[in-house]
Amino acid sequence: MDSSRITVDLRARTFEIEVPHDKVDAVLDRLEDFFSMALPEEPEAVEAVESSGAAAPSPVPEEEGAPKSPEVRKRSKGPSKIKAYDLVDLGLSTDQRNSFRDRYTEKNPAQQSDMVAVVGYLLKEFMNKNSFSQNEIHSAIKIVNKPTPKNLLAVFGNMKRDGIADYADSKVVINSLTEDYVNHHMASKVKKTAK
Repeated sequence: MDSSRITVDLRARTFEIEVPHDKVDAVLDRLEDFFSMALPEEPEAVEAVESSGAAAPSPVPEEEGAPKSPEVRKRSKGPSKIKAYDLVDLGLSTDQRNSFRDRYTEKNPAQQSDMVAVVGYLLKEFMNKNSFSQNEIHSAIKIVNKPTPKNLLAVFGNMKRDGIADYADSKVVINSLTEDYVNHHMASKVKKTAK
């Protein structure tokens, strides 16, 4: 059976497909569709090689006035934009902010979802409400002088997935599961001094 070999080089990985000669065009069309959806950095990353080893002919440059192929968006090579959260007034007195810091330090959460669970739990106690926006969580994290996670919505989603809190309307919802988690499942990290 006569077959052709198609080699696809994706910089980090290379794979080859062997197909009958009459199916080469269909496979190349499918690969082209795939790479236009996958947003490659360089469209030249796909190379077709026939069984004879000769490279497929390079595409003919587009003529002026000819219909253009759809543009492919390229991924940016730099870091993604960092969300700039706003500081909001949480309405906490100086004594409440000091108590907030002390109780946060007592739990000393290491993971982002734990940090948000603790500050959300404390905000629920001090503010007497149960859902908090990204800006409110950011402002509470600044009270304890910790860095805010880059994507709080993702942290909220992770907390919902892990059953620590709920997530609705771009807000984290502190519920009884959060309270149980903070009070009973997070070990207090501050060592108690011997009496």
